[in-house]
Amino acid sequence: YALSDNGTLAYVRPDPASNHSTPLWVDRQGNSQPVPAPRSWFDFPYLSPDNRRLALTIREDPRADVWVWDFARGAFTRVTFEGNNHAQIWTPDGERLVFSSDREGPQANLWWARADGAGKAERLTSSPNHQDPGSFSPDGKLLAFGEIDSAGNFDIWVIHFEQGRRIEPFLNTKFAEHTPVISRDGKWIAYTSDESGRPEIYVQPFPKGGARYQISTDGGEEALWRPDGGEIYYRRGPDVLAASVSAGERFAAGKPRVLFRGDYRPRTGFGYPNWDISRDGKRFIMLKPYQPDPPTPRQIVVVLNWFEELKRLAPPAKQP
Repeated sequence: YALSDNGTLAYVRPDPASNHSTPLWVDRQGNSQPVPAPRSWFDFPYLSPDNRRLALTIREDPRADVWVWDFARGAFTRVTFEGNNHAQIWTPDGERLVFSSDREGPQANLWWARADGAGKAERLTSSPNHQDPGSFSPDGKLLAFGEIDSAGNFDIWVIHFEQGRRIEPFLNTKFAEHTPVISRDGKWIAYTSDESGRPEIYVQPFPKGGARYQISTDGGEEALWRPDGGEIYYRRGPDVLAASVSAGERFAAGKPRVLFRGDYRPRTGFGYPNWDISRDGKRFIMLKPYQPDPPTPRQIVVVLNWFEELKRLAPPAKQP
């Protein structure tokens, strides 16, 4: 929008489909293949452990819900029905989805429900702060998640499921740490931190923590592990980069290199990245923003004397 000094307001109406996207399979060379799901406002694509289903958040203003796409059936199953729900991840056994929900508000905390939509969702955490699930350890005993407090601080916490769902901080500093992803052997965790002054990808031992290793060298977010642990992938603007890693007795990382680039939806939360990797490590699931062809015509709306309307709707406070 734009506003003139004499109170004339001009704005452009958004295309109702401007937030829509299409899930794509993208290989390491950047070649893509659409998933035959109907276009919608998708976020948080997350592949099931058996690679046969894709969990997605579908937003329909003013609410959002968790759905599961079955590749073989070519159909969606709805998982959530109350409140606003998003940022879902699979449990390692593929039976449940953990997600962020505000159904008992005011802030969205962690819940889980059966992936087939049966039964009722169960609350996992209770906090005054917004939380997004991040990543499970392979044995399902630990869950790393992101939390943002009222001051806007991003931190990483861990749930211990075998200890009565005890919760403890993993990274709780003055910097923004988020998007935690645990390696498939459960020994390492990759995450994003702005401790250098910009977002970069780091790795630490998990769950004890310890020495941290910087993976990205020129900014980066949304880290993913190759299933065999031999590479870490991350995003920097339109670029998808890869860095070889060795996680033996000592951790070591190689120089990042660009695999491909493209216009894909970036991070929209602080739990799990807004893309995922197939369980064979050969391709990625990404969200391609909808771009109508030909483009939707844009229309400028002009409102005269907007200052008068503003005074009527929001009158100034009376002076004592």
